[in-house]
Amino acid sequence: MDGGQVYNIEFLCSTFYIKHKIPDSLLKKIKSELEFIRKDTDKQYWNATLAGAIEEQYNLNTNNASFYDELEDLVLNICEDTERKQELLNPTTYIAEYNEVYLESVWINFQKKHEFNPIHTHAGDYSFVLFVDIPFDIEDEKICKNAIRTSEKDRSNGVFTFSYPNSASSLPISYQHLNIDRSWEGTMFVFPANLAHCVNPFYTSNDYRVTISGNILFEFNEEDEE
Repeated sequence: MDGGQVYNIEFLCSTFYIKHKIPDSLLKKIKSELEFIRKDTDKQYWNATLAGAIEEQYNLNTNNASFYDELEDLVLNICEDTERKQELLNPTTYIAEYNEVYLESVWINFQKKHEFNPIHTHAGDYSFVLFVDIPFDIEDEKICKNAIRTSEKDRSNGVFTFSYPNSASSLPISYQHLNIDRSWEGTMFVFPANLAHCVNPFYTSNDYRVTISGNILFEFNEEDEE
C-alpha cells in the first residue's frame, strides 16, 4: 500500500473492520457521476442478488464510471495490506499464497426514506462499503417522533450496525452501532465478507442515501487449497 494511505483497524472481538477516508478528489468525482448512473437507461438492477429492502440497487457499470479504476486500486490495496498484517497481528495465522485479488462485484444503492438493509453477510473474502452521500444529521434522526421516547443510547434511526459473536458477553451476539450521517461522507469500511451488518431506515430527508459496495476475492494457489 502507498505509504501515504492512512487507515484504522477497528477490532470487534475475534473480527475487525477497516475504516478509511478516501481522497476528497475521488469523492468529488464519484458524486459528480451519481445522477448519470441513476438515470442511465442501460443500468442493471442488482436487487435479486442483494438482501436490501431498497428499490434502487444497481450493478455498477465499471466501463461508464470514470472513478472505478482509482476506487478499485484503493480497495484492493487495503485488502492485500490487511492480509499481510494478519500474520503480524497473529503469528499463528498462516496466509496462503495467492495468484490474484480482484473485485468480484460492485453495486450502488440509492436508499430512500423508510427503506433499510436487514442483517446480512456477503460472498467473497472481503467486502467494502463507501458512504458517498448521506442526506441527514444523526441528531435530527434521534429526535424523530418514532425515537424521542426511546432511551437516547438506544435510538437507532439511520444507524449502520456490525453484529458479531462475543464469547465474553452474556449474550451470544454483540453489536457495534455506528451513527453514520453526512459527516461520514467519503468514509469507507473494508471488512471480512462474513461479518454480519445491517442499515436502519432514516426519516428526516427526502434525498437519497448513496453507498457503493463490493465483494473482493482472493484467488489462491492450488497447492495451498489442498
